Amino acid sequence: MDEGRTNRRAKPEERGDFTVKLTLEKRSIPHVRGAFVGKKIYLRPATLEDYETRLMWNESADPQRLRQTIEPIAPISRRLLEFEERNRDSADTTQADLTVVNRADDGIIGMLSYRSLNLLNRSARLEVFGAPDLRQSTELVEALRLIVGYLYSQFNLNSVYAEVSELNTLELQVFESLEFKCDGVLRQRHFFDGAFHDIRIYSLLRYETPR
Repeated sequence: MDEGRTNRRAKPEERGDFTVKLTLEKRSIPHVRGAFVGKKIYLRPATLEDYETRLMWNESADPQRLRQTIEPIAPISRRLLEFEERNRDSADTTQADLTVVNRADDGIIGMLSYRSLNLLNRSARLEVFGAPDLRQSTELVEALRLIVGYLYSQFNLNSVYAEVSELNTLELQVFESLEFKCDGVLRQRHFFDGAFHDIRIYSLLRYETPR
């Protein structure tokens, strides 16, 4: 295992054929068998410990540069409480926080979330967050492909979308590698290092999904 990669061990509930039962305490996320298992990674529901790791990633580098969707800076304790509240309702299928785990060593390499699932407009917002030491987007692209396929098949969505700071080159690579289209730009919406930067809005329609 690379020295730079975190050595925390993920603990999927079922490892035999890498079919992962997606549960978070009493919460179950319905899915097609094997839909969250890729060649190099698998996805499982994020735990409070996972989310704390993500927040510590923020602390290991400039949080405003790492953050894909620009959020107010809040104390870690408050953000952990918000995570617990967000994942408390077992019946809520409009959002989910998932951890991206490397199959080779069970190391956590990122997190992926969907929010604002709208069954009327048949759309959902995505967030991707890679570990600070992750230099290639391959694993996150695979994770994104899995969750996009799940959302389209499970909820019959027509589109998924995301907002990405122009500074976040890794996440830009992830969305562009899966052929997300840039719908527009929120000009100078992100302030970092004494200057304003743009945020790009990406989307992928169902019929555009790469085979």
